[in-house]
Amino acid sequence: MSFADYGFAVWETFYVTVLATAFSLVIGLPLGVLLVAGDKDGVLPLPGWLMHLLNIVINILRSVPFLILMICVFPLSRAIVGTTVGTKATIVPLVVAAFPFVARLVETSLRELDEGVVEAAQSMGATPFQIITKVMIPECLPGLISSMTTALTTILGYSAMSGAIGGGGLGKVAISYGYYRYFTGMIGWVVAAVSLFFLGLYYTNRNLLYASSDFASVLYTMTMILLFLLPAISMRSFAEERKNRTDQLLLTSPVSIPAIVAGKFLAEVAVFALPLAAAVLMPLILKAFGTVSLVAAYSAVLGYLLLGSACLAVGTWISALTENQILAYLATFGALLVAYIMDGIQTMFTTGNLLAFIAFMVVVLIASILVGVICKRLTAGVTVFCVGAVVLFILFRLRPAWLLTAFNAVLSALALFDPFQDIVGGMFSIPAIVYYLSVIGLFLFLTGQALERRRWN
Repeated sequence: MSFADYGFAVWETFYVTVLATAFSLVIGLPLGVLLVAGDKDGVLPLPGWLMHLLNIVINILRSVPFLILMICVFPLSRAIVGTTVGTKATIVPLVVAAFPFVARLVETSLRELDEGVVEAAQSMGATPFQIITKVMIPECLPGLISSMTTALTTILGYSAMSGAIGGGGLGKVAISYGYYRYFTGMIGWVVAAVSLFFLGLYYTNRNLLYASSDFASVLYTMTMILLFLLPAISMRSFAEERKNRTDQLLLTSPVSIPAIVAGKFLAEVAVFALPLAAAVLMPLILKAFGTVSLVAAYSAVLGYLLLGSACLAVGTWISALTENQILAYLATFGALLVAYIMDGIQTMFTTGNLLAFIAFMVVVLIASILVGVICKRLTAGVTVFCVGAVVLFILFRLRPAWLLTAFNAVLSALALFDPFQDIVGGMFSIPAIVYYLSVIGLFLFLTGQALERRRWN
């Protein structure tokens, strides 16, 4: 895409936003004034049923997601501009979506006016029209200007979403050259370059210089690099969408949540697996000059791919929980680091049951907080904590060995890198594949649940 294309997209966005804002003001400003003046205590009282009808229409139009609203007003767009596709066609749904918003902003600004000013104008014999044009609007002009600025920025954001239905401007650029092209950014290339660099470095150092046939050890050394690279791949998956407010485009699109999650995840796996293609050739090079177990080598490659995919699933879930990419990166790095050193953490709980009890209490506390937040009920969280604390205390007093055994089992399940270590050691097994596939499935399911809550909330 050339610079001229970007310039034209900016111009399309500009004039669409300006025109839509102007038409929204023409409709929304009088309507907002009417909502205030038409009250039973206003300067121009209107019938109650009419005011009630106006409020219902405004509330309905404001509550409909913009993407759905664009589709619903297709007939109106076709009737006014003759088409439902293109830049001009987006003006109609933008106006329909924006004028109720403008009306509410105007209503809010006018209601901040001191009633004494209006009463003074009425006492001097001013007509309702004079009160509105010479008292209410001039007195509230600073607030109205601020409201119009808010409306302008909102319409600008709406115009970007119009790219989903064939509208032009920056929305089309974002959809065509951002959403559908993962590798146009620098992160994919940087990750591939760093992966290939360290893979080649370890391969040269361990296999070529020292004439070693153990290719699996190269991949095991690469696991430390994964702690830094994989969070960089997954951090943008949903956090960036949420920050840019394009997540609403995804959540209102005719695509299921599982399909969205799967598409994001497979794109991440593709970025991770692309440099791994070089690892497929490396054992063959060693085989040409010596004796190499290709079964062990390619088992390690498969285990490495499954390990990376499981880590990406964890990162994808974390990315769906926040709109901050940096926070998503740090949280994913922290989670993977804990999983990486889980063997050392387990040794802390082999000598005493009290530490296991304390750790389980922390887990119960976190779970109760999550339940309270998800259910939006303090009593639900308190109930979960109390029940969990009582059960843990009973186990600690009556069956402390059970508590320690259960906790060690939980820690073993969290040791994400252990199955791959076993694969590198020559103990590749079906349970290792099942474990990684289970982790992938679990965290992709949690990602879908996080998106479902945002869709309906």
